[in-house]
This record gives sequence, C-alpha cells and structure tokens, in this order.
Amino acid sequence: VRSAPGEFSEVFFFGHRDPESWHTFVRITTIRGSVLALSEEHLLYIQDSVARVLVPARNVITGMEVVEFSGKASRIDRIERVMMQGLFNPHTYSGTIMVNGILASCFNTVVPPGVGQALLAPERLLYRMGSRLLGGWFDTNTPSCVQRVGSAVRLVGEKIWTSDKRSNPLLD
Repeated sequence: VRSAPGEFSEVFFFGHRDPESWHTFVRITTIRGSVLALSEEHLLYIQDSVARVLVPARNVITGMEVVEFSGKASRIDRIERVMMQGLFNPHTYSGTIMVNGILASCFNTVVPPGVGQALLAPERLLYRMGSRLLGGWFDTNTPSCVQRVGSAVRLVGEKIWTSDKRSNPLLD
C-alpha cells in the first residue's frame, strides 16, 4: 500500500479487522475534497509551520493542514463525527499509510508510535519469515487474555503518552 507520498510499504498486521461493528469516527474533509474517516484516538500527520506532527483525530480542528498524496499540505475544511460500519487498522512496515490520499499513522494513542513499532517488531520479523505470532488475534472476538494484556498496555501507554504531550502542544 502507499505509505507516504511516493513510498510503498507492505501490510503485515491488522490491529483491527472487523467489517460488521459500528463505531464513531472523525471524518475530515480537505479543501481539495480528500476525505478521511478515522477513530478519535487514531493519529494523523498535521503539517505545521515547521514539520509534520502526529495529532489524535479528536484534537484536529478546521484550518489545520494534512499531508496529501502529492506531498503537499491541504487545509482541513470540515470535521464531522459520524457513525460508520467497520473498523480496520492495517499496520505497515513503515508505520504510515495513505488513506484516501491523506497521510496517517498506523498507530493510535494507546501507545506512542515508537513504542508500538517496538512492540510489533517480533510480528514484523516473523511475517518476513513467512510466519505469524499474533495472526488474527486482534480481529473480531479478541480472546479475553489478549484483551487483558491490551488493557495493561493501554494503561502504560496512556502514562507514557501523557508525559510525551508536554513536547507537543497540539496533543492537548
């Protein structure tokens, strides 16, 4: 899949792959007509005056700029909260993905992206060797033991993420 302007990366894992469930999403529309719907906790790249910054979708406001397919910034014109069916979270080797022409992270606020990349390193390695460690555990009907581990990781991640926020005022 396209993972950044001019770059491609293979999908090796899905954090979620549930076509049946219904969820609230943040739907972002740019002035160029690109539309992206993502969960409130999902991270996307916002272009500020100096660099690209990761921001949870819940903190995005109109007037901010996302990075589009061309590599250029495009101003967000409209933001809506919508109910939609299906929840998919593909993870690429690079940790980024272009969705409907907009650059997003494969990660959310559960853990900082660097921590997420480190936690998924064994899965990436096994996938390259033709095997899987986690397989479809995070698809629908996640086993309770995985849910408990996920909850523990989420608690630790929230503490780490909260401490990281001080370096990025856009994260609230």
